[in-house]
Amino acid sequence: MKNIIRTVALVAVASFALVSCNKEAPSKAEVESGFAPLKSLPTLTIGDDLTYAPKAGKLSVSVTISGLDTSLDSLVVGLLTSETEDFASSKFVAIENPADGTVVADGSVNPSTNYFVKAVAACTSGTVYSNVITASVPDVEWYYKLPRAYAGTVEDYWGDEYEVTITATFDEATGDVTFTTFDPYLLENNMNSITVGHADLTDLENPTVNFDVDVEEGVFNLSGDAIDRYGLVAVPMTDDFDDSPTYKITFNKGMTQMTVQAWGLYRLGAGWWEIYPTTTYDLVN
Repeated sequence: MKNIIRTVALVAVASFALVSCNKEAPSKAEVESGFAPLKSLPTLTIGDDLTYAPKAGKLSVSVTISGLDTSLDSLVVGLLTSETEDFASSKFVAIENPADGTVVADGSVNPSTNYFVKAVAACTSGTVYSNVITASVPDVEWYYKLPRAYAGTVEDYWGDEYEVTITATFDEATGDVTFTTFDPYLLENNMNSITVGHADLTDLENPTVNFDVDVEEGVFNLSGDAIDRYGLVAVPMTDDFDDSPTYKITFNKGMTQMTVQAWGLYRLGAGWWEIYPTTTYDLVN
């Protein structure tokens, strides 16, 4: 803990020295002169090979270190990230065991944010920086924004209306998305229904959950007490209420709306209980 506090303090002191209004900021030559007597002036170069992990709040980039004397007192080397070009407010992540060569350094970031990034080396003798690059951190992958609840009114094939709220939850271990209180009619009658599909992890621009459809039976999975009790099955349909060989639920890019493909609730040996058109639900704020 003492080392961490000392590291943060060194970076903070170096940044303060550059922006203090009570004292003129030192020139680059003055800052680097502290290394000169020790013949240990390092050179830092940051690459442009950025990779992002928005959910983890991290970006990674290569940093090349040259001429570093690791015996310097209180030496820290790491990556600075800031939303402003002057780095007046920045986050620092240290490079473990810094040495000459090229290493992958991590920086602390937030999703959907633009950053300025540079490497820094600091010790009691002074501070030097690398070149500065810019980074545009993408948004978190859509499935990591779940669970979310979506609500709206659905009018069935016969004109009856139901108010429904469907909750979508993502399982990171399996890649599945579970939808609860899926059937509007059963929900109105205080009976739950659950269906599970597979998130398309490859298409980040068009959030989609695909369902396994039993080709012979023409149904997709639906569970709940009433499903087994009454012998009910879920039948995928087209917008014209014909049988569909596929079934999916989609979200808009901002994940503020969810569109459920048309489907029907059928009781084996009896007939249709419900038929629902393709319906779009809005995110519950």
